[in-house]
Amino acid sequence: MEEVYSGHNVVKAFNREEAVLADFSQANNRLFESAWKSQFLSGLMMPVMTFVGNVISAVVLLGSFCIVGGGLALIQRRREDEGLKKYTTPEHYLNLGAFVLFGLLSLAAWTFNPSYFELARTFIYNLFTFNFQPLPSVFFTLNLLVGFFLLIWIPVTNMGHLIMKYFMYHDIRWGDEPTNYSEKNKQKISEMLKYDVTWSADHIAGDGSPKTWVDVATTNPAAPKKED
Repeated sequence: MEEVYSGHNVVKAFNREEAVLADFSQANNRLFESAWKSQFLSGLMMPVMTFVGNVISAVVLLGSFCIVGGGLALIQRRREDEGLKKYTTPEHYLNLGAFVLFGLLSLAAWTFNPSYFELARTFIYNLFTFNFQPLPSVFFTLNLLVGFFLLIWIPVTNMGHLIMKYFMYHDIRWGDEPTNYSEKNKQKISEMLKYDVTWSADHIAGDGSPKTWVDVATTNPAAPKKED
């Protein structure tokens, strides 16, 4: 203050000294607490981001190996399994080959760039900020293009059922529970089993005679017929 103002008398108010010191101490403590927390969080930011980047890079590396290995194994199985050969089409090889290519490009982008995490973070940031700039890595660019192609292509192919299969079929088979816990379900099943069978097939054995689904469920169509 003395460097800015001069020629002023300084008056000391003795009867307000303790109150002013208390106010200053309180404000100083608040500043200390906020500054300490700010410095602590700022110090944590770099190690946390480095750790997250390393985890993401490790996940990308492991996932790429799994995609490539899994895709090649499925291709080889379709080539050797006699049962699958009958149902395998060129589309299946195209789908699996696209996954293998995606995994190989991910490995290439991971290998020939300092940080896959930095590439992905920069791309996401530019995407959300509409800051369209050329990507610095050719392999990362190709990796994104193949990934976007898979996102568009797979849902319109027969591989699109894998999501529903996981969330429905696997849950039904692995999470099988008796229906006797629900009286409503038991009643519905009992009513449906009394419906007449109106069509025939080898595994249904609807031979034209009046049958209900209870009769079909309790009859083995492959069993030898009893002679009268």
